[in-house]
Amino acid sequence: MNKWVSIKDKLPEEHDPVLITNFGYKDPKNERFYVVAVRRGEQYFDQDLDEDSEDNYYEPDFWMPLPTPPEGSLMQTVITCKQVGGE
Repeated sequence: MNKWVSIKDKLPEEHDPVLITNFGYKDPKNERFYVVAVRRGEQYFDQDLDEDSEDNYYEPDFWMPLPTPPEGSLMQTVITCKQVGGE
C-alpha cells in the first residue's frame, strides 16, 4: 500500500503523476484538498489544465504515488511505453 510522503523528506520524480494534498490552498474553508498533479521543478500542476493558468498551480505538503493501473488499460500501456523508453 502506498503511504504519504512529506515534500520535506522526498520529492516525486518530475513529470510523473502523483496524488498531492495540503490544507486550505485556494479554499476559504481551509479544508484539505487532493489532486493528481505532476512536478515540474519546484512547482506542481494539474496535468489536465493549462500550465499558465493561476488555478493550475498547487503547493502540497504531502504526495503519494498513484496505484498501478489495471492490466490492459490505456494508462498501463502508457506507463509500460515510458518504462522501456518509448514515446
